Amino acid sequence: MPSTFMGLETARRALSAQQTALSTVSNNVANANTEGYTRQRVTLQSTSPYPAVSKNSDLTAGQIGTGVKAGSVERVRDSFLDYQYRTENTKLGYYTARSNSLSQMEGVMKELDDNGLNGSLSSFWNALQDLATNPENTGARSVLQEQGKSLAESFNYISTSLTNIQGDIKKNLDNTADQVNSILNQLNDLNNQIAAVEPSGMLPNDLYDQRDRLIDQLSSMANIKVSYNKSGGHALATAEGTVNVELLNGNNNSLGTLLDGNTKTVSEMKINYNKDSGLVSSVSVGSYVYFNYFIYEKTSKEVMDQLPAL
Repeated sequence: MPSTFMGLETARRALSAQQTALSTVSNNVANANTEGYTRQRVTLQSTSPYPAVSKNSDLTAGQIGTGVKAGSVERVRDSFLDYQYRTENTKLGYYTARSNSLSQMEGVMKELDDNGLNGSLSSFWNALQDLATNPENTGARSVLQEQGKSLAESFNYISTSLTNIQGDIKKNLDNTADQVNSILNQLNDLNNQIAAVEPSGMLPNDLYDQRDRLIDQLSSMANIKVSYNKSGGHALATAEGTVNVELLNGNNNSLGTLLDGNTKTVSEMKINYNKDSGLVSSVSVGSYVYFNYFIYEKTSKEVMDQLPAL
């Protein structure tokens, strides 16, 4: 028969479980403004009933509940929302980078006022038309000569300015590649830590938060695909495991694995340029080089195709 103090033990277990829940709530409130923090909750589980089913078990009217216990502390996070956010974040990064580049080019071309290339061409053609109407007019000849010089200066200015913008974009690309590689190494370190904790039956929620925050940052720099590898040992079913990161092109085709969670290896990304034109020719992932099969060494659109978000 059950102990006389079974009711007290049931109450003690309830208090202990609720204390764990209150501690988790306190942690949520304390991290309300922490970047990347995910709200956590305690999963409550009923303890084994009395008596256990066996040949020599006590004869009772039925099994009696023995209380509740705190099962695990889990994050309240939706992986589908993560996927949607990262997909849209990639698009945001892509169009932000494109908008910034086009804005710089727009400032050089100045087509919205009369000081741009279109204005210079119009003035040159008008001067040419005046000279064609009155070829003997020395004043018209002088005006045409000056307009020709002005047009040549406009072309030279635009060429120099666009070359400088191209150089700035190249530096930005190299800086982005360095940031991507830095994040990949940080993710690899987190993978190692998570792989050491999960087999013991615990959930490293803080490590999960750090990893998700880095993946969110990475999604704004490149088009990526994220997948997970389950941990062995006594890992819980809700354990996320180690993460894999693949680099995708503009058509969402894989260009290679940047981070392999199984082997704990990082394949660093590198941007390759054509020595003559200075345009992007290919993207390297580890020892593999991926080319743009549709536009090669002719236009900077290759940057957009292979790195949709910079």
